[in-house]
Amino acid sequence: MSSTNRVASRRRAAIWFLAALLGVAVTMLVLDGGRPAVAAGDCQYQPYGEPCPKAQPTLTTAPQPAEAPLGSYVFDRATLSGGNAPTGTLTFSLYRPADLTCSSPAFSWASSVNGDGDYDSGYSQVDTAGTWHWKVLYSGDDGNEPATSGCSEEPVTVTKATPSIYLWPSGSATIGSTLYANGYGWAGFQPTGSVTVRLYRPSDPTCSGAPAATQDFVWYGGYVSIWSSFGPADQLGTWRYRVDYPGDANNNAVSLACGATSVEVGKASPSIWAGLSSTSVVIGEDVTVSGQLGSGYQPAGTVTVRFFSPDDPGCSSPAGSQSPTMDAYGSFATTFTPTRVGTWRVTVAYPGDAYNNPASTWCGQLSLGVGKASPTVFPAAVPTTAQTGARLQAFTLVQGGYTPAGRVSFRLYRPDDPTCSGLPAHIEEANVADGAASTSTGYVAPSAGTWRWQAVYSGDADNNGTTSGCDQAPVSVVAKLGTPPRDPGGTPFVTNVYFNCVGDHSIGVPYGSRLVLRMGWGTKTESQIKGFLNGKDTRAAVDGVPVGNADRYWGKPVLGSGEAPWTAWWEYDTGRVVTAYTQPFTIEVRVVATKSGSDGFGTWKPGDVLISTAGPCLVSGYQP
Repeated sequence: MSSTNRVASRRRAAIWFLAALLGVAVTMLVLDGGRPAVAAGDCQYQPYGEPCPKAQPTLTTAPQPAEAPLGSYVFDRATLSGGNAPTGTLTFSLYRPADLTCSSPAFSWASSVNGDGDYDSGYSQVDTAGTWHWKVLYSGDDGNEPATSGCSEEPVTVTKATPSIYLWPSGSATIGSTLYANGYGWAGFQPTGSVTVRLYRPSDPTCSGAPAATQDFVWYGGYVSIWSSFGPADQLGTWRYRVDYPGDANNNAVSLACGATSVEVGKASPSIWAGLSSTSVVIGEDVTVSGQLGSGYQPAGTVTVRFFSPDDPGCSSPAGSQSPTMDAYGSFATTFTPTRVGTWRVTVAYPGDAYNNPASTWCGQLSLGVGKASPTVFPAAVPTTAQTGARLQAFTLVQGGYTPAGRVSFRLYRPDDPTCSGLPAHIEEANVADGAASTSTGYVAPSAGTWRWQAVYSGDADNNGTTSGCDQAPVSVVAKLGTPPRDPGGTPFVTNVYFNCVGDHSIGVPYGSRLVLRMGWGTKTESQIKGFLNGKDTRAAVDGVPVGNADRYWGKPVLGSGEAPWTAWWEYDTGRVVTAYTQPFTIEVRVVATKSGSDGFGTWKPGDVLISTAGPCLVSGYQP
């Protein structure tokens, strides 16, 4: 045999030997259930060795938690230890308080076991107060014995639930306003009944008296919504809330103590609305300041209205003030009269009271424009008729203004200037006093004709200037014919004249008669007439000439009809004969007491003016 053949033969023999060994190994595995054969007596390789004993695992349990309020969710935890790679199932059972022997579980959970370790049950809500019990059973497996916990080993104490209640007031408030509070309650276990909210006044700091308000709020589905209101708050200070829930079978009582929630009530802060009856007036014209105090709480008393003159734009020192009383609605009104031209400022202030803070308007909030007055001049010629060579004078009233002062310029125009457009023949100025002015020098009329006086008022700080018309004060000048007779003749004609010096007056006097003025006083007896006339200085003047002298004046009481009352008439003969259909006169009457006395209108003392025209009045006679 060659060497090559010998090598090939050895290779085939080795291959067959290895194959034989592999076959023996496979046969042994099949016969022993796939387990390798070991020495006799190893319990893990039955049926060829001793039987293997089961492990006895330790079961330790702990309820989670051991004490819980009603309605909570609880679970159990079991720990397996000392097992032999345990498998199988852990069964967790929860028993109600009435099931003392753990015979019928309320809840059960099964959990697969995979070795030693911790295992948890599912969660369960406890819905009955009392002592619940957990019980755990381990099923065991081929290598582990079963295990279980006892019925009394895992008690869970379930107590009543405690709801939560919250309340928030609306914050600070002012007296007279409505107090609000809102809140809610939740948690607990199916709470029933209602939550009571009580509100106590500041005068009851311990919440021991009768509450100012009480409201109940019912639980719905484990929730209560609180919305409380009370008003108006009628006391200053701390208002306190108290909240109470009495509880029920499943829930403990809950309270918010007196003052745990409170609200401070302070003074009201009113505001003042005010306005003026007009924002632009003429000096001397009344202005009404009216308004109302609003947003306060029962304000009462007065407000102070202050008036600041034009030279006080900062309202530092009032020129005057008034204190009108408010009515039940806080309204007020007062009137004042501005005394200077310019911009006045008005403020209104409320001093406050026990329930209200002070309030005021600011300087400049109310302003008033005061303009100058526009008076009117009423000139009169003195005399109204004259002869050439006579001295012509003039008088004027300045009326309709505000205490007019300043000066009046009297201008006399010649007969050939009927429109007063040329140069005056004479100009004379005079100061205004008591609303009147008059010439002192006058002008001697050199020629006949109608001369015309015109008055020009210059105005002053409070009054506008003004000019009279050209024909308001004419003077009829005729050529001088010589000295008139002392007794002008003519039939005396008595006429009543009512003097008020407002405007011109007209009286009816027959042509050619002599004018006699008659003033009357009401009396009852002749002795009263004499008593009234006694002690009085009675004077009258026509065109500036007194008519109280002996030849033109006499006292002759003319009794009225009937016995009583009588009217005593005091007559003044003017000594003037009406020589034209229209003949104006300026007439002035003045009666002054020279000693004390009395009449039907009261008493007087020396120096009292009993009757006066307050200056010349223009009277025009005409033929009736």
